[in-house]
Amino acid sequence: MSDRIALLTGQPDSVHWVLDVIQVRNTVDTSAKGTLKVYRPDGTFIDNLGFTGYWTLYSRDSLIESTRSSVNPDAPYFTNHFHIDYLDKGQLQLTYKDADKKIRLVYDANK
Repeated sequence: MSDRIALLTGQPDSVHWVLDVIQVRNTVDTSAKGTLKVYRPDGTFIDNLGFTGYWTLYSRDSLIESTRSSVNPDAPYFTNHFHIDYLDKGQLQLTYKDADKKIRLVYDANK
């Protein structure tokens, strides 16, 4: 699994994952296009929307994030469970379920 962690964090350098598409069912949403997320090797992450948190690879295809707003350090953490559909040096594709909706996130790497 260390190969997956290296790809996610961009080791030995760092990688900025740039959100390209959010797909809810068959509808494409580009309103958050350009959002940046950085997964750090120490198990933390940040994004440019003001969220911070912790991540872990539960398995080769399972990414778990505990996140909260960095603007309010007293805010509670919430957890997201993502399925890693695709991960290489150039692209990260995640899916998760929200109620009865399947949501797909596509990120491109920007080193």
